[in-house]
Amino acid sequence: MFRSKTRDIIIPQSEHAKLAGLIALLWGNDDFDRPDFDFESFVGGVALHDEGHGYFDMDDIGGMEPDVELESMRRLVNYRLDNPIIDTVANFHILRLLHFDEERRSQLIVECEAQIAEGIEKTGISRDSYIWANRITWLCDLISFNFCFGEPLKSALEISPRQNQDDTILVSYEIDKEGEIVIDPWPLKVDSYEGYILGYEAGGYPDELKPVLMHFMLSKV
Repeated sequence: MFRSKTRDIIIPQSEHAKLAGLIALLWGNDDFDRPDFDFESFVGGVALHDEGHGYFDMDDIGGMEPDVELESMRRLVNYRLDNPIIDTVANFHILRLLHFDEERRSQLIVECEAQIAEGIEKTGISRDSYIWANRITWLCDLISFNFCFGEPLKSALEISPRQNQDDTILVSYEIDKEGEIVIDPWPLKVDSYEGYILGYEAGGYPDELKPVLMHFMLSKV
């Protein structure tokens, strides 16, 4: 769960993942390729990458003790999805998170790599294709991650826009206090998109759920 830094609101991991999945769903235009495998399954992997947390989770991002955080990551690694492409897309994202603390999470890294190897064998999709797509997953996740904390922010990530090329470009995004998310250069198939995810008043969460609409707008420069 995310504790907003500007309002007394909590956003569950499930709502964060929903926004990440939406950005993935909108991905692709004349300048940015989509992954070269089943796109619906790719979107599913982005949208369900945090499914192991459950819907109204209590895993306080940035506020967990190390042992609690380790157990939280273990739930992600152990959670399996029925579609092997969705599962493998999610596992590549989880593997990236595990490497932030390689010493403490070494066994989970081994387990996650084993699941990835199994997924590659089942799907017949190359590791390179998954790795290329994982940069898109990473950007979708980062944008949603930062949005959920509620503070104005500007950041960027290197993306390879073409599936079969090594060249990368820096895709920047800026989030303002009104929830507008400006992305440059523009990687989406629509000119803009407005929507919302749900947060909940922090006081009663998760026993007494009082929803709050968290509006966002994806925009070009």
